[in-house]
Amino acid sequence: MGFANPVVLSVVVPIYNEKDNLFEIINRVQAVDISKQIVIIDDCSTDGTRDLLKKQVEGHFPNVKVLYQDVNRGKGSCIRLALPFLTGEFAIIQDGDLEYDPADYLSIIAAFQDPTVSAVYGSRFMGEWPSMRLPNKIVNKLLALLVRLLYGIPMTDE
Repeated sequence: MGFANPVVLSVVVPIYNEKDNLFEIINRVQAVDISKQIVIIDDCSTDGTRDLLKKQVEGHFPNVKVLYQDVNRGKGSCIRLALPFLTGEFAIIQDGDLEYDPADYLSIIAAFQDPTVSAVYGSRFMGEWPSMRLPNKIVNKLLALLVRLLYGIPMTDE
């Protein structure tokens, strides 16, 4: 793609109690064939995730940075904590529960070849109906509708 920055993609991974998925998400993100950095933010996990990060992740992968919240503050706080450390030309938020497929990164980044594109959003509502609690689906659909009405953006998943 001819990017000037050697790190094309920063992958922000906020996690909370994901010890069972931790190495799977790292391996799947690492498998994407693009120059990247991975910033994992532990949101004060209590299930052993934090111990795994400290003993088996931190310092073991040259392109992985691990940050720790001192108390559980939520996904938004994790993302804000990571922002000053991002070096990539693009940033993607990758949930630690494997809800999103890292194999989609390259097609998302390819959309930026169009100079009018400033953001790309994935959607869990195009194709199969996602397995999500009904109240979450309803709220998500309402938020997406508001974005479409207020900004004229064809949003299907907020």
